[in-house]
Amino acid sequence: MPHAWEGDLARDVNWLERPKIVEILEAYGFACYDRESTDELRDALRENILDGTIPRSVID
Repeated sequence: MPHAWEGDLARDVNWLERPKIVEILEAYGFACYDRESTDELRDALRENILDGTIPRSVID
């Protein structure tokens, strides 16, 4: 069952611009490539926040 804040997480991640998404992912050791769409990077960020690799607080 999804957590109540997952809807807020999706909304918050969707508002982030690509440079901010890349900044966050790279700060946690992920490589980001120009060939990856912004939606792919958003999905990666969202999944890593949900699994605890990246703390939710990075986008608060």
